[in-house]
Amino acid sequence: MKGSLKEGILNKVKVTDKFWRGYQELVMDTVIPYQEKILNDEIPGVEKSHALANFRIAAGLEVGE
Repeated sequence: MKGSLKEGILNKVKVTDKFWRGYQELVMDTVIPYQEKILNDEIPGVEKSHALANFRIAAGLEVGE
């Protein structure tokens, strides 16, 4: 399946079941924003991963190892 066809199908899927809707909201409202903060080393008291910094270094956008 080509990427655009697959994306078109996925965009049409709607989950309306109350059980799964709760999990969707949890992921959208809590999990994804938290993961973004973790990847950007923005959570106080959590050891820095330097994940995105390492990609910037590999791309030559930052200096480092």
